[in-house]
Amino acid sequence: MPINSMDYSGKDTVLDVVRTERANFFDIVDEPKNWNVQTRCTEWEVRDIVGHMIDNVTHPYMGPLPTLFYPAFHVMDYGVHTWDMKWGLGQKDARLDERTAGVLVPYMFILMQVTVDQESVKGVDIEFGVIVDGEWGGQWRVRVKDGQYTYAPADNLDGVQAVFHFKNASDFVLTTFQRFPGGEASGDPKVIDQVRHMFFRI
Repeated sequence: MPINSMDYSGKDTVLDVVRTERANFFDIVDEPKNWNVQTRCTEWEVRDIVGHMIDNVTHPYMGPLPTLFYPAFHVMDYGVHTWDMKWGLGQKDARLDERTAGVLVPYMFILMQVTVDQESVKGVDIEFGVIVDGEWGGQWRVRVKDGQYTYAPADNLDGVQAVFHFKNASDFVLTTFQRFPGGEASGDPKVIDQVRHMFFRI
């Protein structure tokens, strides 16, 4: 990928993405007629998303996090929630900006790791692949065993039971945030179904 958004070397890009997405966010919320528009977030209107952005409520399932997550969460909230509002305003086929989604790609595996529904993975032992196309993409092997979700970049996906292929970083990020079930899945139908239903709602 063009930059490592988890490394200091990526600071300027990450902060520029934050500023860009923040401006997009305020372009929508500064228009009073938009405040009561239903967004993609169930039961949240635009005004509720604004409240969410300023209430500073923690994400309890994430636990203690390193400081680098502060700007990452800003990208997530401004980027994804702006998409949610655009969806409510009629842009049903909109994508996240590729750079915004790309910055978030490495964080998505952590998000999946901490949102595994333990009840749904009891007795599960599977290995599957994830492919994300584009300059911000790559491919990873994921293992789910004993309730633990582990992942690593992979040169090949030989022997995995299923593969989830995303044509762009936006589809991968929005799927991880459970906005829609994107990606093309191939392989064992049972494993595909298990992965699709492995995470609790966020």
